Amino acid sequence: MSKEITTKPHVLVNFLQDFSGSMEHGWFETASGFKTFVDMLKSKEDVEYVFSLTLFNTSVDKSIIGRPIASIDSGLLSGLRPTGGTALFDALAETINDTRKNALEADKVIFVVVTDGEENSSRVWTKEALHSLVDAELAAGKTTFQYLGTQPESWEGSAQIGIAMRDTVQYDANHTVAMYSCVGDALNNFAADKSLRSTRSMTQTYASESNIAAANLKFDPQV
Repeated sequence: MSKEITTKPHVLVNFLQDFSGSMEHGWFETASGFKTFVDMLKSKEDVEYVFSLTLFNTSVDKSIIGRPIASIDSGLLSGLRPTGGTALFDALAETINDTRKNALEADKVIFVVVTDGEENSSRVWTKEALHSLVDAELAAGKTTFQYLGTQPESWEGSAQIGIAMRDTVQYDANHTVAMYSCVGDALNNFAADKSLRSTRSMTQTYASESNIAAANLKFDPQV
């Protein structure tokens, strides 16, 4: 039986942001959306957030590891320029391994992955090895994954690394800022929910219907 969270929930958010060249066209909206997301988490007074950021293109940049949300510069993406490929497998595997070292006794661990394409640059981790790592993280009982992709293949891409289709959302690149806002809304609501340590379909379950509609999000086509 999992322990009941009786104090302010301590929640670790691992944000993985695609930084490949294909993101350049909509990077202003991505940077604006990320700012909105971080500011929403900062405003949530009944949750204690710790935040990590992994930027990935051909390489992996673990820019922030386990810092209090209040210390995060929400505008940090605005001065960057995307380039290169998409080493998603390496980025997620390295972030999961860092989490195991720096979870800081979090009550909940949430991974948010935002990408507009498919894996094409990882050098260390295969999809099979990453799938096993994701399985082990889920088995621990307090981890939630939210995979957000722009392509119709997003569900297939996430499933091959162990992230369930109901944990995957296809977002509209024309509504990027609204997507980040919607996910921020869902994450805040789930983080404050003391009845669950993990969840599936976080955005679909915990975001408001109006925010989901404004972002034009698409959920598991099999449901």
